[in-house]
Amino acid sequence: MIQSIKTPFSIAGLLFITVLAFMRCTNATSAGNNANSTTGAATTGNSADAASFSAIVDGTPFSANTGTDNLNAAFRVKDDKGIRLFFMLTNPENPVQKFNFDLPDHIGSTTVSILPKESFEGYINKDMVVYLSDGVTINLTSMSATRISGTFSGRYKLENEKTANAKPSIQVTDGKFNIPFSTSASWKKMYHAQ
Repeated sequence: MIQSIKTPFSIAGLLFITVLAFMRCTNATSAGNNANSTTGAATTGNSADAASFSAIVDGTPFSANTGTDNLNAAFRVKDDKGIRLFFMLTNPENPVQKFNFDLPDHIGSTTVSILPKESFEGYINKDMVVYLSDGVTINLTSMSATRISGTFSGRYKLENEKTANAKPSIQVTDGKFNIPFSTSASWKKMYHAQ
């Protein structure tokens, strides 16, 4: 089942959030791994808060085993279609390369294709080249009050076909994630999340 998803986030908005997250991660790293959760610090040592994901992007592994209050953490966001899940998967120490997901809030499989006019990037590579979901299947296999896990794979299409030296499409395989729901009041407020 292919669904086009409208989202309240624009490319500029998500890039702004990425920069904020990077600044928070940099500050948290200098403060140590056990910093207060309101700082956006990477979570360590607590299996209930641990976050991880991995995927193969055009043959190259991409993964992380930490998260912050914003990155590798899920949010429940209400929109005109009801409650949805939103999350970004990235390396918190260098959050430029990332996957963005916006899914129905239920267990099961969803295939996502985004039209460029809807301005939602599915994947941004390390050179900040934007790709849109073009038949990406996400299978949410487990969901509790505190965390979600699942798998993903599929194709991403270059948003701007005139981008120099960029592949027209990329293939992602063997994607997996196991992340907590964010408990940060400030990030929930920014995303209008529950």
